[in-house]
Amino acid sequence: MTGLEHEADEGGAHDASLSANNFTCAICFELLLDPVVGSCGHDFCMHCITAWKDERQRANKSIQCPVCRSELISPYQPFGVCIRIRETIEKLFPEQLAARRRDVEQARLAAAAHAAALNARALSDAAGRARAAHNSVGC
Repeated sequence: MTGLEHEADEGGAHDASLSANNFTCAICFELLLDPVVGSCGHDFCMHCITAWKDERQRANKSIQCPVCRSELISPYQPFGVCIRIRETIEKLFPEQLAARRRDVEQARLAAAAHAAALNARALSDAAGRARAAHNSVGC
């Protein structure tokens, strides 16, 4: 019998005391989605820490934990999903996890649509400037 099983037999029943609040991202404060554990022990959603890492790299800043500022990784080292935490969340909170996945996917699609609209506008503006420049030379 493991230590946890022993404690559960003595009335400790740890599963009953766990809530989704025990599995939140230190960046978005939502239920962890594809959880990553930093070398400092803080937990993040893969997409949250990847976006944060990308932002830090664009600003030429070191990759530090957004909570405790300890060095997390080198700029070229990828993050890995903690399978044990991911499976625990899947077993304990399947409905909340499904809703979280839907929300993140909707946000991703909305961001992609917004980026496409900005790109289309930029192309249209550039084409308009090119036409104006062409017409101004007397063609």
